[in-house]
Amino acid sequence: MKQPFIIFLALVTCVQVFANNPDTLNYYSIGLNTHYGFIIPHSAAIEPVSHSNPVGFEISFNKLSTSYESWRIFNCYSNKGIQLTYFSFQNPDILGSAVLLSAFTEPVLLYRERFIFTLKAGAGFSYHTKIFDFHTDTLNKFFSTRVSFPLYLVAKFKYRLTNNLYLTISGSYNHISNGATRVPNYGMNFPTFLMGLEYYNRQLPQLNKLGYKIIKDFKPERYLSGQVLTGYKDVYGKLYYAYGFDLRYTWHLKYHYALNAGAEMILDQGLRRKIEIENKSLDYKRFAITAGQEFIYGRISFTQYFGLYLYAPYKAKDLVYQKYELSYRILKPLSAGFFLKAHTSDAELCGFFLNYIFFKNKVR
Repeated sequence: MKQPFIIFLALVTCVQVFANNPDTLNYYSIGLNTHYGFIIPHSAAIEPVSHSNPVGFEISFNKLSTSYESWRIFNCYSNKGIQLTYFSFQNPDILGSAVLLSAFTEPVLLYRERFIFTLKAGAGFSYHTKIFDFHTDTLNKFFSTRVSFPLYLVAKFKYRLTNNLYLTISGSYNHISNGATRVPNYGMNFPTFLMGLEYYNRQLPQLNKLGYKIIKDFKPERYLSGQVLTGYKDVYGKLYYAYGFDLRYTWHLKYHYALNAGAEMILDQGLRRKIEIENKSLDYKRFAITAGQEFIYGRISFTQYFGLYLYAPYKAKDLVYQKYELSYRILKPLSAGFFLKAHTSDAELCGFFLNYIFFKNKVR
C-alpha cells in the first residue's frame, strides 16, 4: 500500500457522506457504470496470478447540495452518496469475485455548460468469494479475509446529453486490502476504465465559486499540533492494539497546501508480543522524526509524510516508513481521521487519530 493518493480516498468518504448540512436545494442522481482494468503486480508474491483483467458493474446513488455550508466542506460543490459494485477478477478458481459497498464524495473541480470534471474518492467494505487458504488456495495472497476494505480514486468527465442526462467517462485507481488485520495481506491494486450514464432529477444550475474571495484573502500561517493515535494488527492469528503520540509543526503556505515536520512515538502491543514469542529482550517502542506535506480542501485534509527511525531496538523492515492520514476538521483546533503506516508495499498499522492545534500564528 504505497500509493499516496489512494489514502486520500479513505478520507473524504465516511464523514462527509453522512454529514447533515442545511442545504438550500438538493439535486439527486443515479449512475450506472461498467469497469474494465488490469492488476498491478506490485510484489513477486502475487505476480503469478496478476495477469487477468477485472471487469465490473456499479450503480451509485448521489446527492449534490448547493448551499454555502456544503460548499465550505471542500471549497467547491460536491456529490456524495453510496455505491454498490460487483467485480469479477476473471480467475474464478483462485481470485473469484467481490461485491463492494462503499460511500463516496465527489468534488466538482470544473463546471461548464456542456461538461463537468470531478474527482471522486470512496471507501467501504468488500466481500470476497475466494481468499487465501493453506489447503485449497495458497496462490491468492491478495486477500486473506472474506471482508476487506476497498478504497478508490476516480477522475470523471461528464458530458451533458440532455438537460438531465450525462455520459460519463472515467479512470479509477482501486485498492482492496484488510488493513493488516490478517496475513498474508498484499492487497490488490487495479486501475480500471469506466463508461456509463448519470441521470439527475432536475437540470443542474451554474455552480459558481461563491467563496472564491476566501481563497484570495488567505494569509500563510504556522501552527503546532499534537496527535494521539490508536490501531490494531494481527500477530499469529490474534489482534493486538497499538497507540502513539505525534508532535508536529506545520507551515500552511498556500490555501490548499502545507509542509510539516515533527516527531512520533508508537507503542505497538503486537510487536511486544512478537518479541516475547521470539524470546528477545528488546524494547518494543519506536521513535521517529517525520517530514511531509498536506493537501487541504476546506474541512478535509490529506497528509503524507516519511518517518525516519531514531530509536527502534527491534528492527523494522525499513529504516524509513511512510504514513498517510485523512482527516476532517470538527472544530477550529480539533480534527479526526484515519491513518495508514507502511513499509514500502507492506501495511504495518492502520487506525484512527485525533489532532489538536495548540497555537497558531499568521506569517507576516
